[in-house]
Amino acid sequence: MKTKWDVSTLCHIYNESTCPWKLRSDHEHRRHCQRARIALKFLRRQFRENRDYKELSSGALWPIT
Repeated sequence: MKTKWDVSTLCHIYNESTCPWKLRSDHEHRRHCQRARIALKFLRRQFRENRDYKELSSGALWPIT
């Protein structure tokens, strides 16, 4: 099953999942880490860094339009 994701959606999922100021339980933290890893895997597989998206100094990912 091949799913085509939009770069801005994947960046948003990654940024929301790695948001350091949100308080989460241990279970929520594990689920969000898993979600961020999956989003990053799809990003790296389908898009190129510094062409389609870039990493900001804060660690957030930003789509390049």
